[in-house]
Amino acid sequence: MTWDDYSEKELVAILKSMIFVMATDNGLSDRAKNYLNRKAVLIDCTVPLLKKTTEISPLETVEIIRNMNFDKKDIIPYLWIESAAINHGRTYGKYCFDDFEYEKEAVLVLSERCNVDISNYLSNRHEIHPPLTL
Repeated sequence: MTWDDYSEKELVAILKSMIFVMATDNGLSDRAKNYLNRKAVLIDCTVPLLKKTTEISPLETVEIIRNMNFDKKDIIPYLWIESAAINHGRTYGKYCFDDFEYEKEAVLVLSERCNVDISNYLSNRHEIHPPLTL
């Protein structure tokens, strides 16, 4: 599966869910904003995806992700764990949701409402490789 397999609305909803994860404790840091900008460019540089995250409601975000098929949802837990790590200044390493108290709470709510299976990411650590450069 590639980013081209996702609709623009799905990409925007995914980015908005990542923002929700990152903003759980003290809002979005400059580091988090830079990461999101790089991620949006890597996903699709022709569409101002981050700006569009302000145009959909949290309810619509949940609905869009909930309606995605299993294959499309497969990447979302990884993106959420990557977002949680970046939010704490960690740009590489192995992490699980148990490593991040506030982000874990947000992800538990998101996963339930969006019907995204995060069971493999709760206590099993995964290597993250966020985009460091363009």
